[in-house]
Amino acid sequence: MRIQDHRIATKINKKMDIVAFPDGHFGSEAFLKDEYGRLVDYISSRPNAATLFLGDLIDDDRPSTRLLRRSMYNDRSDAFAQEDVKHLLWLDEKVIPKMKKFLDPAKCLGMLEGDHYRRYSNGLTSTQYLCSKLKIPYLGDGQAVLRLHFELAVGKKSRLIQIHCQHGIGGTGRPGNAVNKLEDTAKAWQGMDMFVRAHSHRAFIYPISQYSVSPRGREIIQKDIWLANTSSLRTGFIINKTDYAERKNYGATAHKYPVFHLMTKRLRVQRHKIAIEDRLVIDIAGELI
Repeated sequence: MRIQDHRIATKINKKMDIVAFPDGHFGSEAFLKDEYGRLVDYISSRPNAATLFLGDLIDDDRPSTRLLRRSMYNDRSDAFAQEDVKHLLWLDEKVIPKMKKFLDPAKCLGMLEGDHYRRYSNGLTSTQYLCSKLKIPYLGDGQAVLRLHFELAVGKKSRLIQIHCQHGIGGTGRPGNAVNKLEDTAKAWQGMDMFVRAHSHRAFIYPISQYSVSPRGREIIQKDIWLANTSSLRTGFIINKTDYAERKNYGATAHKYPVFHLMTKRLRVQRHKIAIEDRLVIDIAGELI
């Protein structure tokens, strides 16, 4: 588990977007170039857009092939290292240029491992390499919590927004499976504002709500919490070829991607018609693009 803090300078009525980037599967013959272009255009057109990567940016390897690769090169470390050089060159020449088309490192919240990544002979992963080259935070290979500190100015009011993110497991059946898994995760965590997941390629975004009692027991507080699952940049079938998605009979998934719209606002809290304080709030809305 990693906890990543980001301090974000803001002002009243300032907007910020968070794009949950889909499972990219760069390198797959099923990669959807047009969908990638559409997403790049969207991010590039939003000056306040931040990106969050939830894993599977590249298509190779899967867990089974990582084990086979390690076994195959068990007594041939030199051959393993030579193959690493070829793969790193592919990342440098094919993947990183795709990322640089739209990625602003200062506006990237981080990148998680997924199921698809390459582990090199020295133990480094392709995700760690990409994060290092792109100068973006590496969020680990499990779950991560992002803490976004929205600050009006140094020493003045701030508002904390917390995002729980994971790549995910399972949920390749009906869309309800992915929704249920994410809602179960939300029940296990307190203080989160958003839960964001990938892996199942099931695109959805919607709010749930929770009740709590105020510290002094004088009011019931209702808090809205957003659940989101991102899709992918690959199709399920390739004409005249068969890959793992077809063999496993994966269903078709919508190519839509969750975006959170955040706006900084000032809320005047009143009791008995007397203003007692001004609160800094972050209004959150969501949509699929």
